[in-house]
Amino acid sequence: MDTEPKRFTYFDALWQSFFSRSLYIDVAKRWRGVGFLYLLLIVIISWLPDLTKRQISLQQLRGEPAESFIRQVPVISITDGVASANVETPYFFKDPKSGKVLAIIDFTGQYTNLENTPAVLLLTRKEVIGKQFGMVTRTYSLSGVKHFAIDQTRARRWVYLYLTWSVVLIAPFIIVFTYGFRIVQALIYAALGMAFANWYHVKLTYSTLLRITCVALTPVVIFTTVTELFPKLRTFPSLLGWLIHIAIALLYVGFAVKACATAPAEFPPTSSASGPLA
Repeated sequence: MDTEPKRFTYFDALWQSFFSRSLYIDVAKRWRGVGFLYLLLIVIISWLPDLTKRQISLQQLRGEPAESFIRQVPVISITDGVASANVETPYFFKDPKSGKVLAIIDFTGQYTNLENTPAVLLLTRKEVIGKQFGMVTRTYSLSGVKHFAIDQTRARRWVYLYLTWSVVLIAPFIIVFTYGFRIVQALIYAALGMAFANWYHVKLTYSTLLRITCVALTPVVIFTTVTELFPKLRTFPSLLGWLIHIAIALLYVGFAVKACATAPAEFPPTSSASGPLA
């Protein structure tokens, strides 16, 4: 069994995965585990620019942009499941810049749902109706609320907490979800990699193929990151975009397997002693 130390580090793979046959040979022969730690690294790195961009955008809302919204907040009280406010309704919360209606308070019965309105939230006497992710509408009864009140002071505290911490709080969930998705991709593409291995007449175990695949996903992950950061680069329909991503991933899996076919030595099985996820 080849016991040489690996010649390429994780950070080498971030850029050499685009072109280096030697990298993929090294991954197959000298790296250990199934590549999931490397996959986690590239998922985290891929989200850093977007999360940073989101945080910067939120910080730009501090000061007058936030205050212009907060000034619209009336005193709202909910007592024994019934809402009231110190303004005449229907009352509309609007985006200070665009004037678009974001939320509605209505105790008159004129608005009973969000249909035919741009709003994402509606407060009635006994219900809160909201759109989740801009599509799915949910209705929540206020019957279980004994007492609740909000005014501009409380709204200001909530708004600034959101501007400060929302990205930090959602980042782990985004990364975990994306990581899970990429693991599933790697498992599928590694299985397809068996066909490449047969085609090029190279003996590779599934764990070795999985490790290679995790590295071969680097170009498509970076491609996705760039197109998400710069929407003008996404000049193709979503379905075509997915097909392009799949094609790039399989192209690099094939490239990696073909590189291994040129290596003179047999590829050792993954050593469990070095950790199953490395």
